[in-house]
Amino acid sequence: MKLPFYIIPKLNNLTNSEMTLYLWLCERKNSFKMIKGVRVSDLMNLMSKQSFYNALAGLEEKGLIYVWHRQETHDYDIGLWFSPEEEEDKNYINLHRELFQSEEFKKLNSKEKYLLFTLYMKTSVTISPSGSKAISRMMMEEFYAEYTKILQRTKRRIREYLHNLKKFFNIIRRKEKDGYKYHIGRNRHTYSLDKKIPGAGINIYRKYHIKAMIRRHRLKDAGETFIDDLIKIYRNYIKNYNDYQMDRYMEKAIMLHAQDNNETASAARVHELLRQELEF
Repeated sequence: MKLPFYIIPKLNNLTNSEMTLYLWLCERKNSFKMIKGVRVSDLMNLMSKQSFYNALAGLEEKGLIYVWHRQETHDYDIGLWFSPEEEEDKNYINLHRELFQSEEFKKLNSKEKYLLFTLYMKTSVTISPSGSKAISRMMMEEFYAEYTKILQRTKRRIREYLHNLKKFFNIIRRKEKDGYKYHIGRNRHTYSLDKKIPGAGINIYRKYHIKAMIRRHRLKDAGETFIDDLIKIYRNYIKNYNDYQMDRYMEKAIMLHAQDNNETASAARVHELLRQELEF
């Protein structure tokens, strides 16, 4: 899903767990920047229970998310803060590109990810018919002065971050009249990974939402085939209803089906209940 350019400068002071949670939320948000039914167990392979709670509190304190704790269902509804003025900027990073799902990216710490996002943003302009991207140029002294301040790290540490980012960027130091200047551009490895993953994006959000609502309302025996069938049902109505409406109606239909107390979940029954909610 989309990570808007205007959000990137706000990610400079995140901890590793906060960055992991924020990107995880971005990948699962609907068009209204909402993620419903989040539980600690969703991120158990990414961080500890305490790290999840710390990251949740940290992101909320830093003004990046707002949180509703639903005590009756033991989960969270989370929204991402985007101001209307900022949303006028239509430039963004698509997190469902192979680059951002690669193990190499995931192994970076939060500061390195911030720097990668920043350099990716600065080199996003296409400058040739072949697809070549722009080069970011900056005097070395200015580069270190800026990023030691932004990241609150020493020059030596920033240099280490740059070294680790050589997997993704060509980082060349050139001597010019006023001193040394960095010329930073995407390398072949980044170009090879800079492509969308087929079937990702909106399907990831819908699949997560359906799974979360099944769990929230304790619907029995809801397997992958059932979930895939509900995703297909989404596609039938999304042209006439927005994400918020469809999420709400789908949750209501799943909740009512759970009250049927059947042994096996039925996509046809959910569809029937959904149509009743949509007043067909």
